[in-house]
Amino acid sequence: MKTVLFVCIGNSCRSQMAEAFFNRYAPQGYRAESAGTAPADVVSSNAIAVMQELGIDICGQRPKGLPEEMLKHANRVILMGCQSDMCPAKYNRKLEEWDIEDPVGKDLDFFRKTRDHIQQKVLELVDRFKAKNQEVSV
Repeated sequence: MKTVLFVCIGNSCRSQMAEAFFNRYAPQGYRAESAGTAPADVVSSNAIAVMQELGIDICGQRPKGLPEEMLKHANRVILMGCQSDMCPAKYNRKLEEWDIEDPVGKDLDFFRKTRDHIQQKVLELVDRFKAKNQEVSV
């Protein structure tokens, strides 16, 4: 099983949404996890609300820290917008930076725009993985 790891600071919004979207759309043999460099206490209620609007339930999720073991085993690490040279994920060679603005403290409409942007990025990532798998199987 190949793992995509989504990383942000609090693991309360962006990375949680990305994990849920990826696991919904993932090609066979792939799964997602998420973590935070400074995990929050709970997943954002606004993130939960905007994901529920699309029929995706993340209310059972909890913010997680980012142990080195998680980084070692990830096949791909996606930074949601750490904007920090201290982010340990920056040292992973299978790294991608999405630079998505943190919605914490913003209104519900901003959360929806963030959610939609993340969904679009995840779908593009899934398409890249599917295309790569097709090239290998030809």
